[in-house]
Amino acid sequence: MTRGSAKPRPARAMGAARSARIAVAAALVCALSMMGIQVGSVPWTLQTFAVALSGFALGSADGAIAILVYLMIGATGVPVFGGMAAGISRFLGPTGGYLLAFPAMAAVCGAARGRGAALSAAAALLSLIPLYAAGAAQLSISLEITYAEALRIGAAPFALKDAASALLAPYASRAISGARAKAGAGDPRAGG
Repeated sequence: MTRGSAKPRPARAMGAARSARIAVAAALVCALSMMGIQVGSVPWTLQTFAVALSGFALGSADGAIAILVYLMIGATGVPVFGGMAAGISRFLGPTGGYLLAFPAMAAVCGAARGRGAALSAAAALLSLIPLYAAGAAQLSISLEITYAEALRIGAAPFALKDAASALLAPYASRAISGARAKAGAGDPRAGG
C-alpha cells in the first residue's frame, strides 16, 4: 500500500456492497420492465433503459450479472418480463431473443462506464446491435417470418424509443452516482 492511499476495506464488506448493488439493479429492471404498453407482439416498456442503466451504473460484469439475476427471477415464474409475463417459455417465444441479449447490452454499456459522454453515447447505441440481432433472429424463428420482416416488426417500431432510453442511461447513472457521493457512498467512475 502506497503512502496516502485509502485503507482497503475487508473483502466481505466489498462483497456485500457489490451484491447489494447487483440486487438493486435487478430489482429496478424488474420494476421498470412491468411499466409500459403493448405495441404489436413486443411490450413497449422502460426495460431497455433499465438494462442500459445497469451497465452504466455497475460496469460490464456486474451489469450483466444484474440482468442475469433479472432473467432468473422471471424464469422461475415471477411476472417481471414485459407485459407481466414470466417463465422459461418466454425465452423460446417471440421476445426470447431480446431477453437473452439483455446481458450483452448491459455489458456493452458497462464498457463505457465513466469514460466520457461521447464514448457513453456510442456504447449506448452500439448496445442495441446485439439486442436487435438476437431479438429479430428469435422473432423470425418463432413467427416463421424472414429476418428482414422480424426487424421491421420487432426493431423498427422501437428503435427511436430504445435509442433515447439507452442514451439517457449514462446521465441517470451519473445522477445516481452524484447522489451516492453526497451520501458518502459514491463511485466517481459511474456514468459516462
